[in-house]
Amino acid sequence: MYKQVDTVELSVFVLGIIFFGVGVVQALIKLLSKSTEVSISEEGIYDQRWAINSRIPWNEIKSSEIISVFRQKFIRIKLNKPQKANKDSFLSRFTKKEISELYIFVSDSSVNDTNLNHFVNQMARCDKPEQEKLMRNFGAIE
Repeated sequence: MYKQVDTVELSVFVLGIIFFGVGVVQALIKLLSKSTEVSISEEGIYDQRWAINSRIPWNEIKSSEIISVFRQKFIRIKLNKPQKANKDSFLSRFTKKEISELYIFVSDSSVNDTNLNHFVNQMARCDKPEQEKLMRNFGAIE
């Protein structure tokens, strides 16, 4: 009546529960977190996600572009030199030690993706007084 479960099936089952359980816990922590993951200031872009977790100065940004992956829009920001990954993060154990590109998901954003992309490219190319003016025009500074 009941099927005998062998060791391989049981091992796969337990590993699956552990793997997906950790994923669900990580997703819930991110979902319930009140912190902003990516913010923009006069100094640069601050990424609090698992990869970099530091400020990327505007002069470290080479360029940005809009890309689409399965109808989801992202802004890919290419860096002049790779940034060190945050080694304290759980997910950073599974990625490169240095990151040369940053991706910002914009499909659900209230900011227009084309405007944000243009803004990032302008901020990366201008000097400090011009950056302050751009920040005011973009609405990032009151």
